[in-house]
Amino acid sequence: MPLFLYRFLSASIALLLVASFAHAADLRTRKSIDDLSADELETYIHAVKKVRDKSTTDPLVQFSYAHMAGLHNIPALFNGACMHHTYNFWAWHRAHLINYEDALRASDPPRTANVMVPYWDWTKKPSGKRFPVVFENDTAAVTAHYGRPIDPALLTILSNPPRNSAPSQPWFPWPVVSTAARTGTASFLGTASDGGDFEKDIHDAMHGFVGGALCCPSSAADDVIFWSFHTFFDVVWWWRQQSITDVPPCEDCVLNGMAPQTALRPDGPTMAKNVTNPAAQLGYTYQFTPDAAPVVLASTYSDRLPVLAELSLQRPALVREFSVNAPASTSGKIAVALQQVAAPADIAYMAFVYVYPRGAAFTPADAQFRNRYLVGHVARWPSQHAQAGHADSSDYLISVDLASYPAVQAAASGPLTVSVAIHPQAQKGGPTPLAPQADADLERNTKIGSVSFK
Repeated sequence: MPLFLYRFLSASIALLLVASFAHAADLRTRKSIDDLSADELETYIHAVKKVRDKSTTDPLVQFSYAHMAGLHNIPALFNGACMHHTYNFWAWHRAHLINYEDALRASDPPRTANVMVPYWDWTKKPSGKRFPVVFENDTAAVTAHYGRPIDPALLTILSNPPRNSAPSQPWFPWPVVSTAARTGTASFLGTASDGGDFEKDIHDAMHGFVGGALCCPSSAADDVIFWSFHTFFDVVWWWRQQSITDVPPCEDCVLNGMAPQTALRPDGPTMAKNVTNPAAQLGYTYQFTPDAAPVVLASTYSDRLPVLAELSLQRPALVREFSVNAPASTSGKIAVALQQVAAPADIAYMAFVYVYPRGAAFTPADAQFRNRYLVGHVARWPSQHAQAGHADSSDYLISVDLASYPAVQAAASGPLTVSVAIHPQAQKGGPTPLAPQADADLERNTKIGSVSFK
């Protein structure tokens, strides 16, 4: 090789290495809110306060809290902005988060110049009684966790009650989440006409569980926990992308409402293809170590999701029953298709599905019955389909691996009953029981067109 060419290549490689290291050094690293230092926490809350203060004079001024929350909450004002149960649920929320983070960073520089939205890892036992400790406004507990007192006036910004009384253990443990995050493209990212199962089964359920403002798409982003809650969904997608590099089903589709937002990103992100690589395109990565506990594939629903199974023991507000004949398929799996599930627009619910021998008593309050015949759930986040042109109904498919449910497998060659038990979640304003009229509305308006086995 000629000497000049050798020197040229050596210099080029050196420049590439320098550029690579510089790029890595420029990456911002989002952390768990529980892992922030006291100084990082105070700076984050200070930035939130600054963008909230912008809303006091003009609620729709760009980059105010009301503006950023309105992109999610009030789609009519922003070209049908928020995208749920669509092909770009993941991409839309990633773009929304980076624009919010940019607004925080620009709120009071240089103090806020390096602020990042911290995530709430809801797959781990909470650091507080029910949520991350900083969201509970317990000054003594916050002091113990972060090593020094935090300004009480700042803590009230993150507390934002009322929220439901969340369980003291994860709703969805990481082994369950990671398994769901490794499924095929259509199941995780969705299709050109619908959202994915991960969104419907996990995202929708979590909104109903947290409750308060998070109960409904029209108010969810009003609670500051929304941003940390959704940032962990982005963690899940980021984690999946480390080994599965599929892309959203509509890369060139416009992300509703995401016009060019900031001087940092004058060209977007406005389309799904602008957010598929968070490091290269958006300049951030995550500090995240997943739970390495193995998944027991043959466990019962109750073993995999104990918090949800515990909820199923409560008396349901409504039960729909279907009689079917379902011979076991050669693959050892059956699929319960719930078609055209509809409910009142303002009610969030969990619907638990049981498959058991016809003639057996339906006793969901009995733990043994639950362990034998509870096979899955459907979560419904209210009014989600009223946005972006969707009707207020949806189809759900619950796939049941008979190897995981010996009692169902034993009964599957004869006549069966499929029962769908509906449990309303607390609505906006806190954990209050449904009024009699709401019960009547649930009975009248909740429809399940049919149940079939495939």
